[in-house]
Amino acid sequence: MVVSSILYEGKYLIGTYGGGLYVFDPERLTLSNFEPGYDDTFKNGHIFDFEIDRDGDLWICTSNGLFRHERDGNNVYYNRLNSKLPEGNIFGIFFDSTGRGWICGEKGLCLWDAESRQLVGDILPDKFIHNTRVRRICETGDGRLLFIYDKNRMFESDIEIKNFGTLTTPVPLDNKDMDMLIDKEGWMWLITTSGLYRWDGNKVFYSYNFNDGLLSQTFFHSGSDMDDDGRLWLCSSQGLVTVDIDNVTERQRPYRIAITDASVNGIDSFGKLDRTGDNSYEMRLDNGGEVNLAVKVS
Repeated sequence: MVVSSILYEGKYLIGTYGGGLYVFDPERLTLSNFEPGYDDTFKNGHIFDFEIDRDGDLWICTSNGLFRHERDGNNVYYNRLNSKLPEGNIFGIFFDSTGRGWICGEKGLCLWDAESRQLVGDILPDKFIHNTRVRRICETGDGRLLFIYDKNRMFESDIEIKNFGTLTTPVPLDNKDMDMLIDKEGWMWLITTSGLYRWDGNKVFYSYNFNDGLLSQTFFHSGSDMDDDGRLWLCSSQGLVTVDIDNVTERQRPYRIAITDASVNGIDSFGKLDRTGDNSYEMRLDNGGEVNLAVKVS
């Protein structure tokens, strides 16, 4: 099972679940092992994520700790015994605009200090998210850090980690596995197993569905990406979906509530509804016993 990949120095690194790490050469069309004999993790471990920092060093997140592969060929290995790394799987790493690295472990967060070139722990404030798996971290153009943790909960912080707190979407997204991308216009795309959403971070919130050309409402919370031209690539249960941000048009009018059904005392009475205006209806009830009116809306 392939779970991660990256283009690094002209070759593709391919991370697998339980099968280690491979190198694909697109010029020769050959597949080989990564650093044969260096570590058993690269032979039969889980390779969850890759990232390249501003110095050009390659970071590899695995089931057996964190590896830093420097451009000069030197390799550094971090685990919970020789560093502040949390125990368990290391699922991902994100470098913000300051060069600081956010390492997402199974049991919580750890930071890479670019100045001292050290992993540091226990420096996050008490009310920051702790001891939980962070699934995705993004940074907006104005320096806001956005976190998705515990499948569908959101958290935000400024770059100085001084002002932070829970982030609530205008529409509840309970029980949805989520991923997130920030497009070139600064909007958040929330990619969930039950739909696709675009949010400006405040009150403007769009939901996309079959009427917008989607063949599926089920999107996977991994594998989505944005290319250098700002085009989004999203993995759905019906195949690959691409979004050209330049051609995404804002809806001129919001959705309106519409009555879809009505019953009186449990008896279907939709036919008794009289439309009296653009979005208003009237129903006359029998005073003798019609006392329970139920209306369904969409």
